[in-house]
Amino acid sequence: MSAPQVQPKIRVYVYPSELNYIRPVETIAKYIRDKTEGGRVSRHHISRMFEPLEEFLSGVGGKSDTVASIVDLFARHYGFDNEQELVEVTEAVVSLVDYIAIQKSVNPTRTFRILKNMRVLLIGMVTGILYVSFEPIEKKS
Repeated sequence: MSAPQVQPKIRVYVYPSELNYIRPVETIAKYIRDKTEGGRVSRHHISRMFEPLEEFLSGVGGKSDTVASIVDLFARHYGFDNEQELVEVTEAVVSLVDYIAIQKSVNPTRTFRILKNMRVLLIGMVTGILYVSFEPIEKKS
């Protein structure tokens, strides 16, 4: 039921701070792809998790409410096979919410753009449109 693993041909170099949200999005994308027979699911269903994140950015609810809402959404729509899967997805969601909370305190306008980019990234990874690997940019000595 799992999608065939395709080796990424393109390597994208990103700033180490951007990996704070790219890695959790990769984890969530892998989870959704495994649960939906290779990503055969609508973009709307993939991006459902962003509604609680947008509410969090608007000031509705706190971090724990947002995390619980997203994990509950995943449990209802995709389910969890084992405890390890639940822990991995929960850690990824907590990491995303923490990153958004930090960015929200720095620049709220930019945070909405980051959230939009996260949505596009997640949809691309789940549906198989995007096959790339992300590596941090190394500082030159």
